[in-house]
Amino acid sequence: NLVQLSEIIRDAPAGFSVLSGEDALNYPILCCGGQGVISVTANLKPRLLHDMVEACQQDNYAKAREIHLHLLELNRVLFIETNPIPVKSALAEMGMISPEIRLPLCQLETANLEKLQTVMHNYKLI
Repeated sequence: NLVQLSEIIRDAPAGFSVLSGEDALNYPILCCGGQGVISVTANLKPRLLHDMVEACQQDNYAKAREIHLHLLELNRVLFIETNPIPVKSALAEMGMISPEIRLPLCQLETANLEKLQTVMHNYKLI
C-alpha cells in the first residue's frame, strides 16, 4: 500500500528506515523515500539491485526505473510459487546450492520450472 508507506515515511522519526520487502515494489518504494530493499531477486542479480538502490540514493530515478523495468520478468517468475521455492530452484539451476527442498516445501512444479528456466536463460543466468 503505497499510500500507507508514504504516510509512514512522512511521519517517521529521524533515523527511522523504511525498506522494501517486495521486489515488484522496490522502485516505487525507493522513489517514495525508502532507504533500501530486502530482496529475493538480489540472490540472482545482486549487482543490479545494488545499482538500482544506489541510483535512487543519487536521485538518478531514470537509471533506477530502467533497472526496475529490466527486472520485471525475473521478479515475476521468482514468485510463481510460494517463496522460497522458486529462488531455491533458480540457485540450484545455477549450481550455487543443492536442489534439496525440505518439508513443508516441495519441488517446483515441472511447468513452472520450465518457465523459470526460460526466464533465467533470457537473463543469461543459465
